[in-house]
Amino acid sequence: MDTSLDSRRDTELLDVRLRRYDEARDAGLSHEDAEKFSESSHDIGELRYLVKCRASPDLIARIVL
Repeated sequence: MDTSLDSRRDTELLDVRLRRYDEARDAGLSHEDAEKFSESSHDIGELRYLVKCRASPDLIARIVL
């Protein structure tokens, strides 16, 4: 298997997780909840919708975690 391809996939996965983490933190989630969200398969669109609707961070965490 091509190790450069594996490395690129690992880098892309890390980038996606970091963006998801940053958006979760910006939404007011705790560090721990943002980590859980970043590693989950929950829809980031749902997180963005809840932020747009001005849902509280507690409500957001209950819905997306």
